[in-house]
Amino acid sequence: MLKFLRAVDHFWNDLNSVTGGVVLVDDKNRWPQKHPISWRETSKKSLGTFRYLFRVLVLIETPILVICQMTQATVTSGVSSVSYLLYITWGIGTALVCVHAASVISGERARQTLDSLLTAPITGADIVREKLSGVRRLLLVLTVPMLTIIVFQHWFRDYYWELKYLVRSVSLTVVMLMLLMWTCAFVGTRTRTQLQAIVAAMTVLILIVGIPKAASYFLVSVLQWNDALGAQIAFLSPATLIQYTELGWNDPQFLGSFGVRWESEYWFWIPVGFWALVALAIRFACLSNADRWLGRVPPSRTAPRIETVNA
Repeated sequence: MLKFLRAVDHFWNDLNSVTGGVVLVDDKNRWPQKHPISWRETSKKSLGTFRYLFRVLVLIETPILVICQMTQATVTSGVSSVSYLLYITWGIGTALVCVHAASVISGERARQTLDSLLTAPITGADIVREKLSGVRRLLLVLTVPMLTIIVFQHWFRDYYWELKYLVRSVSLTVVMLMLLMWTCAFVGTRTRTQLQAIVAAMTVLILIVGIPKAASYFLVSVLQWNDALGAQIAFLSPATLIQYTELGWNDPQFLGSFGVRWESEYWFWIPVGFWALVALAIRFACLSNADRWLGRVPPSRTAPRIETVNA
C-alpha cells in the first residue's frame, strides 16, 4: 500500500507543475524534536501519514455523502440504505485497524528491529503508546464517516431533540473502536510475525462477535430455553449492538422478540459498559506488562554490584 500511495504521490507531483506547485499540506519528512517513535509511525507508515489517511477518508466519505444526498432526495422510508453503509464502514474499518494495530509490534519483531527499539531510554509502556499513535490517527479518520452516517440518520429520522439514538450510536462507536485497537495491539505484542498477529487478531474478533450469537442460538433454538435472557445474550455481540441500534428505531417488534423495548436502557448500556471495561482491562494489561512482553530484560537482583574506587 505504501508503494502504491508513493507512486500516486509521484504522479501528482509531476502533474503539479501545471498548477504552479501548489501544496495544500506540507507533509515532508523532518527530523523530530521529540517522540521519535511516534514521528516514525505518523510519517513513514501508509496508514499513519496525513496525506495518505486523507485519501482513505475521501474514498470512504465520498460515496457516503452521495448516498445520503440520494436518500434525502428520494425520501426513502423504512430501513435506510445509509444503515447498510454504516455496516460496510465498520467492516472496512475493522480490517484496517486490525492489520495496522496488530502489526505495530509484531512487525518490529519480524524485521528484527525491536531490540534496537528497546534501547531507547523510555519505558515499554511509552513505546507501546507511541507505536499506536498512527493507529489513533486512523481511528480519527474512521470516526468521520461513521459520525456522518449517525448524524444524517439522526436528522433524517426527525429525532431533533430526541438524543437517544445519537448518544447510543456515538458511545458505541467510541467504545468499539477502543476495544478494537487494544485487542489487536494485545495480540500483536504476543505474536512473533505480522501474519500470525493479523490472523490471530481476526480470529479473536470473530470469536468476540460470534460467541454471544452462537450461545444465544444454542440456548433458544437447541435447548428451547424460553427465558428472555437466553435471547438477550446476543446483545453481548458488538455486531448485534450495532445492528439493533440502527434498526430498533423503526421496528419495535424486532426488539420485542428479545423481550426488550427500544425505550429500555439496560439492553444497550450493560453490554456497552461491559466492553468498555474489557477495553480498559486490555489497555492496562498491555501497558503494565509492556517491558516483559516486548522482551526487555529487567536488571537482576542478584547481579554483582560494581563499585568504583577513587585513586
